[in-house]
Amino acid sequence: MTDPNLNDDLLAHGDLRPVAAIAQQITGKRPSGPTTWRWIKKGVDRGIKLLAVPCNGRWNTTEAAFRDFLARRADSLRQSATPTPEVDDETLRVAGLL
Repeated sequence: MTDPNLNDDLLAHGDLRPVAAIAQQITGKRPSGPTTWRWIKKGVDRGIKLLAVPCNGRWNTTEAAFRDFLARRADSLRQSATPTPEVDDETLRVAGLL
Protein backbone atom coordinates (compact mmCIF):
# COMPACT_ATOMS: atom_id res chain seq x y z
CA MET A 1 0.00 0.00 0.00
CA THR A 2 1.43 3.37 -1.02
CA ASP A 3 1.46 6.12 1.59
CA PRO A 4 -0.44 9.18 0.24
CA ASN A 5 2.34 11.46 1.51
CA LEU A 6 4.61 10.02 -1.17
CA ASN A 7 2.64 12.00 -3.73
CA ASP A 8 4.11 15.19 -2.34
CA ASP A 9 6.90 16.47 -4.60
CA LEU A 10 9.34 16.92 -1.73
CA LEU A 11 9.09 13.26 -0.81
CA ALA A 12 8.42 11.67 -4.19
CA HIS A 13 11.54 13.02 -5.91
CA GLY A 14 14.22 12.40 -3.35
CA ASP A 15 16.21 9.79 -1.52
CA LEU A 16 14.25 8.80 1.61
CA ARG A 17 16.50 8.50 4.66
CA PRO A 18 15.92 8.53 8.43
CA VAL A 19 15.00 12.00 9.74
CA ALA A 20 17.66 11.85 12.46
CA ALA A 21 20.42 11.13 9.91
CA ILE A 22 19.38 14.01 7.64
CA ALA A 23 19.05 16.39 10.60
CA GLN A 24 22.53 15.46 11.80
CA GLN A 25 23.99 15.92 8.32
CA ILE A 26 22.43 19.39 7.90
CA THR A 27 22.50 20.82 11.45
CA GLY A 28 25.29 18.85 13.05
CA LYS A 29 22.91 17.65 15.78
CA ARG A 30 20.97 14.41 16.00
CA PRO A 31 17.42 15.00 17.33
CA SER A 32 15.89 12.70 19.91
CA GLY A 33 13.05 10.38 18.99
CA PRO A 34 10.43 12.55 20.75
CA THR A 35 11.69 15.66 18.95
CA THR A 36 11.43 13.92 15.58
CA TRP A 37 7.90 12.74 16.42
CA ARG A 38 6.87 16.27 17.44
CA TRP A 39 8.26 17.80 14.21
CA ILE A 40 6.22 15.31 12.17
CA LYS A 41 3.01 14.86 14.15
CA LYS A 42 2.45 18.08 16.16
CA GLY A 43 4.60 20.55 14.28
CA VAL A 44 6.43 23.60 15.58
CA ASP A 45 5.86 27.35 15.40
CA ARG A 46 2.17 27.52 14.53
CA GLY A 47 1.85 24.00 13.16
CA ILE A 48 4.76 23.82 10.73
CA LYS A 49 5.27 20.09 10.18
CA LEU A 50 8.07 18.06 8.68
CA LEU A 51 6.92 15.93 5.74
CA ALA A 52 7.93 12.35 6.47
CA VAL A 53 6.76 8.77 6.01
CA PRO A 54 7.14 5.78 8.32
CA CYS A 55 9.23 2.91 7.02
CA ASN A 56 10.61 -0.08 8.93
CA GLY A 57 9.90 1.49 12.31
CA ARG A 58 11.59 4.82 11.50
CA TRP A 59 10.42 8.13 10.14
CA ASN A 60 12.01 8.91 6.79
CA THR A 61 12.19 12.11 4.78
CA THR A 62 14.29 13.69 2.06
CA GLU A 63 16.94 16.36 2.34
CA ALA A 64 14.73 18.71 0.31
CA ALA A 65 11.77 18.18 2.67
CA PHE A 66 13.97 18.77 5.73
CA ARG A 67 15.45 21.96 4.26
CA ASP A 68 11.93 23.15 3.39
CA PHE A 69 10.87 22.48 7.01
CA LEU A 70 13.80 24.56 8.30
CA ALA A 71 13.06 27.40 5.87
CA ARG A 72 9.36 27.52 6.81
CA ARG A 73 10.30 27.49 10.50
CA ALA A 74 12.80 30.33 10.01
CA ASP A 75 10.19 32.38 8.13
CA SER A 76 7.71 31.83 10.94
CA LEU A 77 10.24 32.92 13.56
CA ARG A 78 11.04 36.07 11.59
CA GLN A 79 7.36 36.94 11.24
CA SER A 80 6.66 36.39 14.93
CA ALA A 81 9.58 38.49 16.16
CA THR A 82 8.42 41.13 18.59
CA PRO A 83 8.30 44.49 16.80
CA THR A 84 9.99 47.49 18.33
CA PRO A 85 7.42 49.46 20.29
CA GLU A 86 6.63 52.91 18.96
CA VAL A 87 7.88 55.71 21.19
CA ASP A 88 6.50 59.22 20.98
CA ASP A 89 8.60 62.39 21.02
CA GLU A 90 7.64 63.25 24.61
CA THR A 91 8.99 59.95 25.88
CA LEU A 92 12.25 60.58 23.99
CA ARG A 93 12.51 64.12 25.45
CA VAL A 94 12.01 62.82 28.99
CA ALA A 95 14.75 60.26 28.36
CA GLY A 96 17.04 63.04 27.13
CA LEU A 97 17.25 61.64 23.61
CA LEU A 98 15.63 64.65 21.88
